[in-house]
Amino acid sequence: MKTSTLNKPSLLWLAVLILISSCSKNFLQSSPLDSTSPGQALSTEGGMQTALQGVYSGLKSVNLWGASLPIIGDLMADNVFINPNNYGYYIPQYTYSVTVQDATVTGTWADAYTVILRCNNIINDTLSPDVNVNEYKGEALAIRALTYFYLVDFYAKPYTDDPSSPGVPLVLSSAPYDKPARSTVSQVFSQIVKDLQGADTLMTLYTNSSQFSHYAGEGLLAKVYMYMGDSADALPLAEDVINNSGFTLLTPGNGGANYLAFWANSTPRTDFVETLFEVTQDKINNNGSNGVDAQYSPQVYGDLLCSSDLVALYSPTDVRGLLIDGNGYVYKYPNAVNAQQKDNSKVLRLSDVYLIAAEASVASDPNASRAFLNALVAQRDPSLNYTDGGTQLTLDIIQERRKELAFEGDRFFDLNRLKWDIVRASNYTAIQDIPYGDYRRVAPIPQTQTLTDPNCVQNTGY
Repeated sequence: MKTSTLNKPSLLWLAVLILISSCSKNFLQSSPLDSTSPGQALSTEGGMQTALQGVYSGLKSVNLWGASLPIIGDLMADNVFINPNNYGYYIPQYTYSVTVQDATVTGTWADAYTVILRCNNIINDTLSPDVNVNEYKGEALAIRALTYFYLVDFYAKPYTDDPSSPGVPLVLSSAPYDKPARSTVSQVFSQIVKDLQGADTLMTLYTNSSQFSHYAGEGLLAKVYMYMGDSADALPLAEDVINNSGFTLLTPGNGGANYLAFWANSTPRTDFVETLFEVTQDKINNNGSNGVDAQYSPQVYGDLLCSSDLVALYSPTDVRGLLIDGNGYVYKYPNAVNAQQKDNSKVLRLSDVYLIAAEASVASDPNASRAFLNALVAQRDPSLNYTDGGTQLTLDIIQERRKELAFEGDRFFDLNRLKWDIVRASNYTAIQDIPYGDYRRVAPIPQTQTLTDPNCVQNTGY
């Protein structure tokens, strides 16, 4: 029988369906795989909860928060460079030589849409609502928003540049035969905001830092608004998290002991200290030598080193400098060879929310902006107190974002939304300066997608 290519699933969806099939036994247990549809699997609260565990498991992928997203956000900026004695990982990102066939670009796209499809199955389920069902759906909405936030930041121009430019395909249901076009950046951000606003009304329970909760969703929405250049909507959300969530900033402790212990401990937190949401690994479920910790650890690969200009920003009294040794090795992920625990990826911390509040209030209330900034700095470097205003205050805040969130994947996306050139230190022997207008500041759409989906246009330059 002759089969038209028009009826073949998009390759993206083939990858998604294969991944779902290969992972289903981990989170769909209500009946045998070959006789259970997503609707049947989610027909009970228990089935929905187990499916949600599969969503969280998807975030641990090496192509997502298991390694690539935290690494790329610093490596493609000016915080991290590749050790000359390296094992060959992430070289295209480091040298800005990424092609449409790049494995990281392709894997991140496919794994992100796998997570989105899993979220869709929960969000669109018709199980009668109650506190638990609402919570599960709310968390799925928040995760879908988070995933789309990073997709559109990575594969499209920033909202602050051109909201009408091509974003990424918005897929809100399970439709493997669709060949979706790219929604605009504005449309994608509108959906992200809608999802987080919906999640805000549904999430009422708190488990620990490994699961989304009400205030983690609010903090993420504040960050989304900042990436849209919308300080007016970002500020009240950030203030609500700071004032009403019960979360507190991490304090350094005697000689920085608390700070070091915080990064060494990968147990999900229930004490409302610092971490609003993180993607967790444990001694059984982890990425082994493919994880982000192995890339930084000199005991495994040690491929990633801190740039000299970032090292210079930490004063001798700054506790954050304790995480970098004299050779440039980074110890924010110190458990690479620890058999009992593995390192988590911090997705959203209260420190980030303080910095969002500071940035969002520069123009409207510089005194409040400095108060937010200095409240954080007091817990990191007691010798430092900011007194600037205007443009310099904004520069101070962005510099503190660089220092505080280093090695967590934010820097590249901050530089993009601000439309700043990337100016690298002399450590970067391959390529040092990448102007904002360079097309390589936006990742290509994977060739596997554009070949099977003619509606998904390629980014300029690839």
